[in-house]
Amino acid sequence: MGRCIFCEIVRNEAEASLIKESKHSIAFLDQSQINPGHTLVIPKVHYRLFENLPQDVVEDMFVLAQKIYKGLLRSELNCEAGNIFISNGDNAGQEIDHCHIHVVPRYLGDQKLMKFISSKKIEKTPRSTLNDIAKKLRDSVR
Repeated sequence: MGRCIFCEIVRNEAEASLIKESKHSIAFLDQSQINPGHTLVIPKVHYRLFENLPQDVVEDMFVLAQKIYKGLLRSELNCEAGNIFISNGDNAGQEIDHCHIHVVPRYLGDQKLMKFISSKKIEKTPRSTLNDIAKKLRDSVR
C-alpha cells in the first residue's frame, strides 16, 4: 500500500475539517463539496473495499453516517434531502483506495446530478470555507 490521505487524516498528519469521531470511524468534510456539508465517513483502520470491513466497523460507520445526516437536517445549512452512498472499487468510481461513505446534502433546485461517470471534476473547496461549514455542522451532530 502506498500513501493514503485518509490514513494520514486519521493519524492527524493531514488537514481535515473534522465533524465527528466514533470508536471505529471518523467523519470530515469532503474537500470537493458537491453541496455545502458533503461529508465522508471512513474507518479509522485502512480497508480499501467495503466487503473487507468487519461487521462492527460497518455498523459503526453507518451509525455515524446517520448521525451526520440527521445533523445536516438540523443544521443552519438547511439541508432538505440527501444522498448516502459508497463507490466501491475502481469500476464504481472509487477515487481514494480507502473505503468511505459519502453523505451529500441536497437542496431544492441544486441541479446537482448524481452521475457515476462524469467528465467534469468538482473543484476543491478552500480550507477556510470547509472549516466554516464544519463549524455550522459540528454542533448539530449528536
